[in-house]
Formats: sequence, structure tokens, C-alpha cells
Amino acid sequence: MEWTEYWNRLLSEYKLIDIVAELDAYECEVLKQEPQTERICSEIYRLYENKVKELSVVKQSCMNFMDQKIEGIHLSSGRVKEKSSLLCKVISKRSENIMAFDSKYYGINAFNYDNIITDLIGIRFIINYRGNWLMIHKQLLKEFPLLAKKLYDKNELLEHCLGERFQAEWPTVYYARGDSIQEYIKEGLKVKLKKTGYRGIHYILSFENTYIELQVRTIYDEAWSDCDHNYVYKREYHPSYGALRQMSQMLNALTNISCNMNDIMKEIYDSKGMYRDGKGNGWVISQEQIKNIDFVLDRLQDISRQFTDFRAELVDKQEDLEG
Repeated sequence: MEWTEYWNRLLSEYKLIDIVAELDAYECEVLKQEPQTERICSEIYRLYENKVKELSVVKQSCMNFMDQKIEGIHLSSGRVKEKSSLLCKVISKRSENIMAFDSKYYGINAFNYDNIITDLIGIRFIINYRGNWLMIHKQLLKEFPLLAKKLYDKNELLEHCLGERFQAEWPTVYYARGDSIQEYIKEGLKVKLKKTGYRGIHYILSFENTYIELQVRTIYDEAWSDCDHNYVYKREYHPSYGALRQMSQMLNALTNISCNMNDIMKEIYDSKGMYRDGKGNGWVISQEQIKNIDFVLDRLQDISRQFTDFRAELVDKQEDLEG
């Protein structure tokens, strides 16, 4: 496809026309220079096809390494960033940092983008239950160690020359409102609240002189994330966006409840901590587990109220037309 046709389609499909127009106007009127965004994107566009081949080799090499070194993964997958996704990110990052002249994102170009955008390769580890995270985390730090803390305090992203394999950024846990995060803080991870409900542990690895983003999350968080990404994420232009977003938040609560139940069931199984009292009066269980089950019940009642409120807002289309 010819560049001009591709560019116009990209801006239209991803609703970027106004953003690029604002960037162009700022550079022309304020900076007194020719617009740079299309030129930068076209250069990356021409070079990225060959880069994808290199990245695909590195991705497979890293996944093979992980398969040999990391145990306890339910499922792993990897991808190389698509060209359209990369160019959208370049545009959005330039827009966000248009007045930050010292920002690495404002100065992004075809010769440095692969050392600025750290998720050109993405690998995902899916784990069965949330309690597995610490075992995975310790294995990752053994194979991709943290360097001196002062390096991360001074630099958001470490350069490849500092080692063969290491953590290029300090690991970060993204959590949702109401989640317990003390165990992550205890292990020294950064914690960031995501209002969308997204949950996951993110690592930026330096491997074979390439940055790789590794995400670790549960099968429940993965299921919600996939649904949200398909129907809500960056879909503000969709006429049903508000309703879909609300439904996604309810689905997020349900998947998190499922994750809580998985954790409870594993703890009961491992400890053999629930059994009949012999008199037919019910199940004998610890007070702590009763609290955990009550917590799940409270959350179920809360999401039931949310569903009821959402249902109350629905108006039958046919009744609306007839009215």
C-alpha cells in the first residue's frame, strides 16, 4: 500500500486526524518549523518491516529461554508490535509531550524509537491463581536481576550496556480499587492504581540488547482484559461506549471474585481445612476462611446491586419506538 493511502487510513481508523492536526499547528505556529509527525512516522513505516524480522527472532529466543528457566506458568504467549499500533503510539506520545522539549517521547524518531518504546516485543505469562506471583517473581529476578537501586532512581529506563540480562525498569504492579497490595509492597515492587480495573505485574527486561515487556496476570484477569481490549479500550468513539464501559467494570468485579474463590479453594485444598463436623450440621472451617468467604459474599451482593441499577436504566427498543 502506498504511504499516503496508508497514512490517511491510519488517521481515520484510529481517530487521530485532530491530534495530528494539533501537532502540526503547534509546530508551525509556535515552533516555527515544518510539521514533523508524518515524516517521522513514514520513516519508521519504511524501516519497521525489517525490524519486525529481527524482533521476531529475539522474541522466540527469549521465550525459549523462559521455558527452560521459569516454572509454574500456566500459559505463555508472545507478540511483536504491529506497525499500526507502533505508529499510533508514536503519535500519541508526541502529542502528550509536545511542550516537553527534553522528553524522550517528543524527540522520538526512526533511529531511536526502539530504545524508547519498550513493548515492541511483548510476552505474557498467565498463572492459575494470584498466589503464584511471588514464585514467578523470584525466578524472574534470578534470571533478570535488579541492579543497584540508585540506577533506577536516576533513570526511568536503564541502557542495555549495563548487563547481559537484567530488569531495565523497576517492576510495577497495576491494581484495582479494593485490592490488597501489601504483599507487593513488602517485596519492593512499585504499585499503581488503575481506575479501569486492570490488574497485572509488568517487567521491562533487557535481553539480547532489546527491551521486552513481560506481563504476569491470572487467567481471570486475562479473560477480562481480552474482553475489555476488544470492546472498550480506545473505543470512545463507539456510540455504545458508555454502556460497554459500565458492563466491563461489572465483568471486572466478577472475574476478580472468581480469582478470590480460586485462592480460597487452593488454600482449603492445601490445608485440608474444610470438613464435615460429623453431626450433619455443616462444614467446619477456620475463622479466617469464614472471613474470606464473607468478603466474597459482600462483593457478590455489591455487584448484584450494580447489575440491578444497570438493568433499571435499560429501555426496550421496541417500547421506545412505539412510545
